[in-house]
Amino acid sequence: MAGTFLEDGYLFLECRLLNIYDDFGVNSLITGDIVAAQVAVDAVRSTEEDDQDVIHRSPLLSYLYPGRFAEISASQQLPFPAGFKR
Repeated sequence: MAGTFLEDGYLFLECRLLNIYDDFGVNSLITGDIVAAQVAVDAVRSTEEDDQDVIHRSPLLSYLYPGRFAEISASQQLPFPAGFKR
């Protein structure tokens, strides 16, 4: 099957279908395995750069039901409690 790509995309995933679950009313849950991935170098997260800079440069695309999408190009750091350690 030939893939469809977005022009100027920076993340591409090739997936293999595992299952389709139709027990959600009018909705379905589609699951799969990622078998190949490619990402543009400037869209990769790293410890040397703040995540906000990466998200601003390479915004995320989010689906909004029904039939809409949003571009996420800003984020806020989670305020951890004083003394919190990972």
